This record gives sequence, structure tokens and C-alpha cells, in this order.
Amino acid sequence: MKRTFLAIGLLCVAVLLLPGCAATAQSLQKEGLSPLTHSQLEMLMSRTRTSRWTTATGVSGTGRFAKDGSVELAWTGGGTKGTWRISDSSLCTKYPDIRDGKETCFTAYRTHPNQYSWFFPDGSLDATITYTN
Repeated sequence: MKRTFLAIGLLCVAVLLLPGCAATAQSLQKEGLSPLTHSQLEMLMSRTRTSRWTTATGVSGTGRFAKDGSVELAWTGGGTKGTWRISDSSLCTKYPDIRDGKETCFTAYRTHPNQYSWFFPDGSLDATITYTN
């Protein structure tokens, strides 16, 4: 009985700590990483890219960012189309049915080969994206 309560207690503590374990832009900077520059973003998005992504809230899916500035996202039970553009050192996206249709600009950090963490303007994690081509 005591083991069960201990296990449940440890599980609860782990769940409570998980959000604190998520990467932030500040935590990546402390690790010595820098956000992508305008020219690095241009190079990254210079051709049509397909991707797998997972948001900070655990939603995952696929994306297709076309060279012409269009984007298609798909996830279990849904999907959307929108646009993307590079502004200064940010990648900005706009979808009619996400974030009330408002454009949001993200800062990107390369965390592994072909993997990038995208952050909201406040420095919180939006998604981790792995480019598959």
C-alpha cells in the first residue's frame, strides 16, 4: 500500500515538473545556441520542405512549407492551409483557423541535424520541427 502511494506521489511530482523541463529560448541560449539569422532562415526555407512536428502541448503532425510561401499542416483529425514568410530573423505564419487568423512570428534554433525548436515572441516553445527533406 505504501509503495502504491509512493509511486503515485512520484508520478504526480514528475507530471508537475514536465512543463518546467520544456526548452525555452533562454535555456537554449544558456547552452550556447543562437537563433537562426535572416540569411539562415532564407537558406532553410529556400526550397519546399516537408516536416514532422510536435507542439509544446503534445499535438503532432506533418507540414509542407512550399517555396512560394504557402503551408499545409495535417494532424490526427484535422489540418489547415496558410502562409509563411520571413521577417527580420523570424519565420511568420498565418492560418485562418489557428490563433484567430493572426500572423505569429517565431524564432528558430537548430537543436540537432534537421531538427529545430520554434519559439513564440515571449520565448516559450511553440513546436519542435524535424525536416524530412
